[in-house]
This record gives sequence, C-alpha cells and structure tokens, in this order.
Amino acid sequence: MKIKPSLVLRVLAAVFVIAVLSLLFASFAEALAQIPKKPVENVYIFDYADLIDSSDEDEMRALAKEIEDKSKAEIVVVTVESLGNYTIEEYANELFNSWGIGDKDLNNGVLILVNKENLLSGKKGRIRIEVGYGLEGAIPDGKAGRILDEYAIPAFESKEYSKGIKDTFFAVASEVANEYGIKVNGLSEYGASKDVAQDSSSTTVYVGDEEIDISGFGVFIVVFLIIIFSLINRRQRRTYWWGQDPWDKDHHHFGGFGGFGGGGGSSGGGFGGFGGGSSGGGGASR
Repeated sequence: MKIKPSLVLRVLAAVFVIAVLSLLFASFAEALAQIPKKPVENVYIFDYADLIDSSDEDEMRALAKEIEDKSKAEIVVVTVESLGNYTIEEYANELFNSWGIGDKDLNNGVLILVNKENLLSGKKGRIRIEVGYGLEGAIPDGKAGRILDEYAIPAFESKEYSKGIKDTFFAVASEVANEYGIKVNGLSEYGASKDVAQDSSSTTVYVGDEEIDISGFGVFIVVFLIIIFSLINRRQRRTYWWGQDPWDKDHHHFGGFGGFGGGGGSSGGGFGGFGGGSSGGGGASR
C-alpha cells in the first residue's frame, strides 16, 4: 500500500499541533497551580513560605481583626515560595480577586504579597501592596511605594524578613485606620505624617511607583507627566485577559477557587470568610 506524502504531512502536522497545545496547557496549568485556593476562613495572615515569626503573626492577626471589626476593611498578608509564571502584579491581582479580599460593597481590602524566591535573591518582585478599589484614595500608588521603601526594603536588606513584613502591615493598617477615623493602639509610630507622607519641602514626587526629582522642571511638565501616567494606569487596570473582566458575576475566572466567602467580615471572637471585595491593580511593588 502506497502512502501519499500529503497524508504523512497532515499526520505530522496534527501530531505537532497536539504536542504544542499539550506543552502550552501544561505551562498554563503550572501557572494556575501557584495561586493558593481561597481559604474557608479569613485568618488574615497566610505564611505559606514560613517567613513570619509567630509573635509577629499574632500581633498582625489581632490588629487585622480589630480593624475589620471596626471598619469592614480586610488587610491580608500572604507569603509564597514563588510566583510560577506570573509577575508579582499579576499574581497579587489574581489572588486578591479570587479570594475576594475586603467588603463586597466597599471594596476596602488590602493584600500584602511576599515572594520568597525573589526576596532571598534580591530581585525585583519581592513584595507588593495590592489595594482594593475603595481604598485607592487612602493608599494611592505613590504612597504604597513609599511604605515599601520606608518599611519593607530596609528590613529586607538586613535579612529581617519578618520585621519588614510586620512593619509594612502596620503602616498599611495606620492608613486604613486614618481613612475610617478609628483609633487603634500601637499605630502611632507608623502614622502617615511621620514616615509615609511626602515632605512638602521635598523636590521629589511619586508618579505611580516611580520617584521623580522635580528640581529644574517646570510645574507644567510635572502635571503633564502625572496626567499621562494616570490615563495609562487607568487603562491598564481595566484591561483583562481575553478582553473581559474575569471576575464579573458570570465569569469566576479559574473556577476552582469557588465563589466568594460569606458576609463582610467577622465579629466577636471567631474568624469569618472573605467579604467579596475586588481590586483593579492599584498599589506598588518592589
């Protein structure tokens, strides 16, 4: 029986396509596997990479619980071994929205994500503050970056990883508490007026994550840069894979995570589920 060359080519082409698709699917599945499944309870501190001292973890958890009880805001810390094929920005946004951090109506969640792999190597992508829609006014991108520069990075460079995470958490908690006008013990030294806020006499401004020295620049140039960056950033935050919002009500992206948790926050002595909040990508990374 004589086999036509064209048939052989078609078979080889089909095998090649199947092989390529299999590799792509395997890579995609590997990337998905890196995102932790949403916990049943929101205990605020999820130290999967074992970076946080137990005493620091207890302090952060107690503070997070107090803030949620008083404001419905959820501040969550997650440490992971690596990010797989994600950037830290992609990973943080996927995790934030799949877990539903913050109240569903207020969108007042904050995620502090730490990547152990880059933390130990010193590469960019060590830590990110991801901010929910409802707190972007209280913690804009520039302020989130300043918090990381003031609290996380110096401690990380001294290999005081737990301290860097805790201090970052307390600085974020201070901003959230100020936003809601609530008083929480232990936050005075982290006040925005001391370390996080920008000195009014400084010639440095923050545009997104970038630090810019404006000495010698005209005011109109600075305003122009801020407007351009804001427009670009706004567009990026609302651009999703496959051209649609993967977190809308009818398209729970990566369905293995399940729906959002029950009502907005815990009260009393126990821990509740996540509130169902969302983020559009606001925040900063280092």
